[in-house]
Formats: sequence, C-alpha cells, structure tokens
Amino acid sequence: MKIVIVGGKLPGIEAAYLAHQAGWEVILIDKDPGAPATGMCDKFFQLDIHEEGKRFVQIAQEADLVIPALQDQRTLDSLVGLAGQCKCPMIFDRFCYSITSSRLKSHILFQHHEIPAPGHWPQCDLPVMVRPAGFKEKSRLISTQSGLTGFLDKNQAQREELVIQQFLKGDYYSLEVIGCQGIYRTLQVTDLDMDRCFDCKRVSAPTKLTYEHQQEFCSLGEKMGAMINLEGIANIQVVDHQGTLKVLGITAKLPSETPIVVYKSTGLNMLVLLDGVYRRGIMDTVLTFGDARAVISEYVKVTSQRMETIGKHKIPDRGPMFLHQNFFGAEEAITNYRPGQSSWVARLIHTGSDVAEVRMKRMKTIETMQKQFKIPCFVDAAPKNVHEMPQRANNRK
Repeated sequence: MKIVIVGGKLPGIEAAYLAHQAGWEVILIDKDPGAPATGMCDKFFQLDIHEEGKRFVQIAQEADLVIPALQDQRTLDSLVGLAGQCKCPMIFDRFCYSITSSRLKSHILFQHHEIPAPGHWPQCDLPVMVRPAGFKEKSRLISTQSGLTGFLDKNQAQREELVIQQFLKGDYYSLEVIGCQGIYRTLQVTDLDMDRCFDCKRVSAPTKLTYEHQQEFCSLGEKMGAMINLEGIANIQVVDHQGTLKVLGITAKLPSETPIVVYKSTGLNMLVLLDGVYRRGIMDTVLTFGDARAVISEYVKVTSQRMETIGKHKIPDRGPMFLHQNFFGAEEAITNYRPGQSSWVARLIHTGSDVAEVRMKRMKTIETMQKQFKIPCFVDAAPKNVHEMPQRANNRK
C-alpha cells in the first residue's frame, strides 16, 4: 500500500512513522527540499501544489491514500480542489477543519453546545492567555491589567482575531476521537507537559488522570465528535483545573505529537484506523487497548553547553530528521544528529512495562548523553507559577 503525505514538518514525520509501522510505502511532497520529514519517506517529490497541480494528481493516482500534514490554508484549499481528480481518498474533513482551525469559531461552538471551557475576557479574572484565532501562532500569557492593556493597544489591528481566555492552572491532557458514519470512538488519554512558553515538550502514557475523569473525557470527546459531525480524526486538549476538565481546543486533523505515543503504548495505529474510515467506510465498534505500556516522548535540544527539553514549535527546519534505534539508550529517536555536530535536536522515545521503568530508562539516557557529549547540565524548563505573580482584578462587564 502506498500513501502520499503532503507537508514535511512535524505532522508529516508523525504520519510517515505510523505509515511505516503499518508496512506502507511513504511518498512525501513538499516545496522545501530540506523539510524534516524528507528523512522519513521512501520517495520525495519537491513541488508546489499551487503551481504543479497536474504533477500532484499524477503522483497521487499511484497511491491508495493522501494525507494532508500541514496547516497552510491555501495549500489545503488547492488539495481539496484537486481531490476530485485523484483516484484515492484524502484523509481530510474540510468542514470540520474549517471550524476547528479557528479558536473564534470553536469558542462559539463550545458556547452553543455548553462545552466546559475557560472563561473569556472580559468576563473572567486575570491572568489570561491571549491566543491568535488560528492554531499555528504561539500563545501569550498576561498576568496584569496594565500588561493586557498595553498588548491590546499595540495589536489593535488584530484585535478581532485574538481569543482571550482565563488562564487556568492545572495538568494538561490530550485525546483523539475518530468518527465514521455517526459512530464516534475515543482512543487513549495522554499527558502533556509544557515548556516555559506553554508549548508541548513531552507526551506520556498511560495517563495519571483518574479513571472517572478518563471516562468523563472520553464521553466529552464523543459528544464533541458528534457536535461537528466528524468524519475522520480530531484531537482535543483539556486542562484539569481543580478537579474540573476544561476544553482548551479541538482540531480536526492528525496531531503532531500524540499518535506515536498512543501507538507505542496501545498498539493502535491511527492511520490504520483512518484507512478503514476513508477507504472502506468502517470502524471497529470496540477499540481494545490491552495492557498499555508506559511511554515518554519528548523533544530535546543539545549544545556543547547544555541539554534541554524544548517545545515542538522550537524544532527548527534544519534539514532531514531520521529515525534511529537505540539512540544513546533511547528505544527510538527522530533526530537531525550527525557525528561532530555541536548543536542538534531529537525526539527521544522511551517505553517500559510501567511508569517507574520508563522514567528510569529516560534518566539513564540523559546521563549517557551528558557523559558522551560532555554536557555540563540538563534543563527541563516548565511554565512559571503565574498565580504567584502580582495581578490586579479587571472590571468585569
């Protein structure tokens, strides 16, 4: 079986990994010859979909599935326009993505369906998280009234495109829901750890969330899948704030960090499930996890001065990333490391029979890498405790 992946950044890496685990041939398309996922494919074609639509159709006609692994709306629109000329289906729910790719549209939908979510400014207290309407841009945490006023004054032109929500302290969790002909099934809940900028740096499983909260999250996922009439896959993220799950967002596309973790932990391959949905119109009515293995997947950056965990958006486009087995003790690593390099990044993947074992393996790998490269320190930065920052209450309307 052959698949075409359009987009060579982190989502493309995720898709290529899962495809190879299923034994599929991977054809990658990107206009950048040095895109990270070029090291994870069997064939690569450098082309711009907008300019070379006919060439794309020729390539896609040789495949069984097309997977958009990017967020560029112009390219997605071009792919949708070309889809009718291809003989194979495209794993993409255009309607659901058009809603979920916008925080503004998602917020309206959440309100209408009474989905629990953080409060919105000005009907909430400080601190707040300021997020652009789209999901590609970074968010910004603001803890004071003067800071918020100053930021809005500087960004008046984009004011209508900003989503300002109350920042809620708590642990972050992720869940995928798959929809097919009105049937909705959720997969494994995973735990998310953030860097200083609230960008995901680490995904782990199985979750530390209580069984009751897992059931609540899964019920919420099925409700949200039905809410958008999902045909395909969507990722939902929540924060557990004082024992209450609050939805931070939903995006109808293959995620760029959790699918590999779910696969390593449960054996469930999201691409195989989506193949059933899009090519055969079926989905398993029961998804069994069995005995889930413990998994930790995290992004690290290595220099001669230090080794540190970093958020996924800090992974640079520095040429191809390759999959390595037994990488300085890690079971697997996806990295641009080359012998002799002074600076490089990697996604380290560890597994174990339980949480204690996988944590021990992780620490041993870090120690091995520090010794091998003579790195003086390891930094695992986390968000600041914003609730200890000085803040003033706003005048709520």
